[in-house]
Amino acid sequence: MPIPTMDRPSPEDRVPFVDLRAQHRGLETEIVAAMRQVVTDGNFILGSQVQEFENAFAAFIGVAHAVGVSSGLDALRLALLALSVGYGDEVIIPAN
Repeated sequence: MPIPTMDRPSPEDRVPFVDLRAQHRGLETEIVAAMRQVVTDGNFILGSQVQEFENAFAAFIGVAHAVGVSSGLDALRLALLALSVGYGDEVIIPAN
């Protein structure tokens, strides 16, 4: 018995997985200006923009402090260190 096949949808019939252009379209001017300011100032690490973000994010989530880190992995590592999770402990997290 043959295995039924499904025709692939044409490009115009596909639902986009994520449309980053649409998400950022309304913020483009603000984003470009902020990026230009970082480049102009040369503060790529620990600049005033990072401190402003940390303060605004802490206020937004209702805590005293927030710390910006370079990656999600660093964020997970700091959280685990804060909880005294160490060698031999089991940590289960999603792969993505």
